[in-house]
Amino acid sequence: AEIRDNVFERMKVGIHIAQNAAPRIVNNRITNNKDGVVVQQNSTPVLRGNTIADNDDNGAIVLANAQPDLGTVADPGGNIFRDNGDRDVRNATPSFVLSAIGNQISPDRTEGRMTLAEPVAESVAEPILTQASAPVREFGQALDGNPRAPSSLRRWSGPR
Repeated sequence: AEIRDNVFERMKVGIHIAQNAAPRIVNNRITNNKDGVVVQQNSTPVLRGNTIADNDDNGAIVLANAQPDLGTVADPGGNIFRDNGDRDVRNATPSFVLSAIGNQISPDRTEGRMTLAEPVAESVAEPILTQASAPVREFGQALDGNPRAPSSLRRWSGPR
């Protein structure tokens, strides 16, 4: 299934994806809802080129065993997440690392484990960073610097 070029406004949930659904959600505007996109159970949707903004609680929330694709190195997301009430993206799954590469999203508006940027290749010579290069940053349930958070949730691999 494909959900393309729609407007979802003023609803409890803009788009709710559940069970084993695997739709492509492309070029939609999902704004002014309680939650923009809720992804749960075993669903595996692909989101590309959407604007998910100004929702009361979360722009996108991932629950249970869901594994959405918000963007990869080979196929960047192109989604815009902004000005959602609680979080722009919340990954509440127990162990899934959400891939959200190539989106407009502020890292401090996310929660849960996710990869937001393409890894920077390291070499023996000094690295050359271009504007297209960005470090991989993984965010955990706890904030960076929280002494009670496991070390795996406090790491950041950036330019050296």
